[in-house]
Amino acid sequence: MVDSNISSKIEMFISCRNLINKDTFSKSDPMVSVFIKDGVAFKKFSLIDRTEVIDNNLNPNFKKRFVLDYHFERRQEIILKVFDVDSARLSRQSDHDFLGMARTTLADLISRGKAALPLTDQKGRPMRRGKGSLAIIRCNEIGDSSMRCKLNLKGDGLPKMDLFGRADPYLEIYKKSLHDETWLPVDKTEVCKYTYNPRWKIKDISLADLCNGQRKRPLLFKCFDWDKNSSPDFIGQFETCVQDLEEKSPLCEFKLRKPKDAGKRRPKDRGSISVGIKMYKQHSFLDYVRGGCQINLMIAIDFTASNGDPSNNRSLHYIGSGHANAYQQAIATIGNILVPYDSDNKYPVFGFGARIKRTNSVEHCFALNMNDSNPEISGVQSILNTYRAAFNHVLLSGPTYFSEVVGTAAANASSSQFDSSRQEYTILLILTDGR
Repeated sequence: MVDSNISSKIEMFISCRNLINKDTFSKSDPMVSVFIKDGVAFKKFSLIDRTEVIDNNLNPNFKKRFVLDYHFERRQEIILKVFDVDSARLSRQSDHDFLGMARTTLADLISRGKAALPLTDQKGRPMRRGKGSLAIIRCNEIGDSSMRCKLNLKGDGLPKMDLFGRADPYLEIYKKSLHDETWLPVDKTEVCKYTYNPRWKIKDISLADLCNGQRKRPLLFKCFDWDKNSSPDFIGQFETCVQDLEEKSPLCEFKLRKPKDAGKRRPKDRGSISVGIKMYKQHSFLDYVRGGCQINLMIAIDFTASNGDPSNNRSLHYIGSGHANAYQQAIATIGNILVPYDSDNKYPVFGFGARIKRTNSVEHCFALNMNDSNPEISGVQSILNTYRAAFNHVLLSGPTYFSEVVGTAAANASSSQFDSSRQEYTILLILTDGR
């Protein structure tokens, strides 16, 4: 048998070539919608996401990065639909001109790395126009994303690019494709207004996103001057890699150059960019559990009248012979998931919004076992039994107030003593009909 939990994350970038021009006085404004079907999570073709719209371009390189879970035991089919966007309502396909589609599988993309797929019509037939239209997909495995880095980025002595005012610089970061000389977009900084010496905010990014965990993989930094009413002006660029940045830490300075400067003895001074990198590991929830962190579950159950009369089979609290209602199903499902992580297997369980028969008063946080001094119940099955028995002691009432339950949970959680050697994580599960 194959382990159904085995999967990996992959990233996908899309380009198109030789698209049909559907506009009369300009070029098409292409956008690609991506659909997936795997027979499990997506039983029919479902939209994952769309690329950005690129104006007036028949050969677009989209910057949108798609991240997908690849399960090698599933047949994961992918459909790309390319449109010439004609309105702001991107989700309404009928508003846009259809430029073609391509169909493939995730397994095929993984094995090929880079695939050039001819665009077809909606029925899979060759396009009558634009027979050379292609969708180009580059696909890479992301790898471990627990390692992250903080990039400290600053510029000095950038040139004046506008007739009036100073520069408005920003950086774009790229990584080199594993399959060709293409540079794939990774991230970009904010724009620093009116300065030749920008100090950008620290960029926090996973090593997997930055270079797929490959420290020697080439990185490209491009510096632009932002313009409000026109395309940005290219200032210059430089190449490096994570390993180079680590070896030259805490700060590594690079001179900005344009490709046309190559081979010149005295290239024009375009300023410099300094990059500092600091690596750290982002611990996952599983890391904390493995380190001994205790998971504490607290449950609060809605006993307001809006749930319906428990004797009526349409009520959310209806308990029939051999029938588990929605509250019982939620308690059993979530409780059994958390049982392995709770060492004492005891759970404080409360109710709210009920009239207590013994006091004839409405309470918004009462012990389900009617033991105010010790509301803990041992085991999931005992919680279910106590829930059934609670209807002998309460009447559904209202209104729905969460504040007392939340306050009690917060007080219980904050009363726990913890340090680096003793950690606890408290989950408050509120089960309610939402009315």
